[in-house]
Amino acid sequence: MKRILKESQGLTLIEVLMVITISSIIAGVAYSILFSSMTSTKSTLSDTNLRNEAVLVTQQFDALMKNIDGINTVSLDTPLKKVELSNKKADLDSSGKLQSVTQLTTFEIKSDDLHMSFYENGILVTSKVLNSRLVSMKKTTFKVTELVSGSKKKKALHVLFQFEENETGNTKIIEKIYRLQSE
Repeated sequence: MKRILKESQGLTLIEVLMVITISSIIAGVAYSILFSSMTSTKSTLSDTNLRNEAVLVTQQFDALMKNIDGINTVSLDTPLKKVELSNKKADLDSSGKLQSVTQLTTFEIKSDDLHMSFYENGILVTSKVLNSRLVSMKKTTFKVTELVSGSKKKKALHVLFQFEENETGNTKIIEKIYRLQSE
């Protein structure tokens, strides 16, 4: 037993310091790779969420704009934050008689949200916020313009959708021009 203890020399101080140094370098490289991949994943997720929100809101807006035949500016704010869109259509009443139905859709930027209210013959049918709570749309603006086609002038609604993610501050801008069906 004494002979085994005399023959084992153990580790020198230099060997211990070398192991600690190499281990520290490997741990530092592993941490930097992990940190950069987490940052990249968060950025990619943020961009994806913002793009998905933009697609969802613009698709809803597109569907509502399909049969619009009138645009009213409700406020004189610059930039315009509220607009009313009207649609007149014929419909059958409960007795089977043909009647005119006026549909009015109001879009308004309130605080961080894009609010939509839908009225039929002056009665509120539905009201909702088009964007999620994770995204601010407070910089979205509306502008009523005139498009000239030959000798005809038609009104159009020019919308500058500006989506801003509340957590990261990332933004996405989509510009759309909606032409009226008739005037």
